[in-house]
Amino acid sequence: MSRKAGEPTILAVLFMTGGVRKGYRAGQYLAYWAFASERRGHELSLEEYGEYWKTSRATCYRERGYLAASLPKGVEAGAVEHALWEHMQSQKASRKAARNQAEALAELSNLPWAVVV
Repeated sequence: MSRKAGEPTILAVLFMTGGVRKGYRAGQYLAYWAFASERRGHELSLEEYGEYWKTSRATCYRERGYLAASLPKGVEAGAVEHALWEHMQSQKASRKAARNQAEALAELSNLPWAVVV
């Protein structure tokens, strides 16, 4: 799905709602989650995310907390992850997989918010 002029991106919504610090951390978590999910071939649970990145459970919950704090009211973090996964699967044939976290974040920065809602 390509973004229309004036339509906010996922990262823009995270920054507008959570501020610069939380919005950045939320976007970073989403990019890392998407990267790891794509590598594993399925939508990762929080525990699987922690195993992939070799981080503690507390760190995983803290990182996902930044996402939850940066979303508009009524939007759940799990729903955003699921929508992102579905979008990645629908675009699988036409896009190449991100080779690293920076590419995953760059791809996420151009994704329209309409993918989530």
